[in-house]
Amino acid sequence: MDERDDESLFVALREMWEAADPVPPSLADRMVAAVAVDDLSRDFALLDLLDAPERVSVRATTDANVLHFGGDDGNVLVRVTPHDGVCRLDGWSDPPVLAARLAQQGREWEADVSDAGQFSFEDVARGRSHLRMAVRGADRIREVATPWFEV
Repeated sequence: MDERDDESLFVALREMWEAADPVPPSLADRMVAAVAVDDLSRDFALLDLLDAPERVSVRATTDANVLHFGGDDGNVLVRVTPHDGVCRLDGWSDPPVLAARLAQQGREWEADVSDAGQFSFEDVARGRSHLRMAVRGADRIREVATPWFEV
């Protein structure tokens, strides 16, 4: 089976699920509101899926997703790119992070961080994840964390 066969199979599966079990139109807005109301993170509150034309990307055709975490103290973009059953995560932050760790149940990755605050994680397993980052504030270095998200 070549890639064209795989692609046409995935298109057919997506169309079948869209017809049999469509995504409720208000689901994305309700989820964003639930996260905001519950204040699930310490410093970063909102999660937006940017690269997809619709907010709900679980049924999108793109392989990579960009997540945006934002708060009063800054913004973080994380691009999740799947390959060979695992994922690569590339991140950018304003203000630049000094160190970044990605945590999953029982496992943790430490990122390579550039002088500009860009960071990346290789060979990340699929699953519930969250980022912990060290950033320089006005008077001290502090830790910030994202809400849990699915890789």
